Amino acid sequence: FDLGPMNAVCPYCGALHWMEEKLSNSSKSHPHFGMCCDDGKVQLPLLRAPPRELQDLLQGEDAQCREFRENIWQYNMALAFTSLGANVDLTVND
Repeated sequence: FDLGPMNAVCPYCGALHWMEEKLSNSSKSHPHFGMCCDDGKVQLPLLRAPPRELQDLLQGEDAQCREFRENIWQYNMALAFTSLGANVDLTVND
């Protein structure tokens, strides 16, 4: 099953969609979408720029930067739960 190119642009937020994702009450010449910004009803603030060190790793061309980009998914998986908060019950082992 081929949806074709993902080149339909939301007129509100600029997100890319497949044309088949357009709302049924919109046309192919003026498509509207509900999966990104709900047809302009949701507005998110712009993301802040990443820290300079991370930006350098993502855009640099030296060996360290290339290695970082090649393994970024492993770093993400390893660090995915580091910010998970928990209350530890220290009385359990007493």
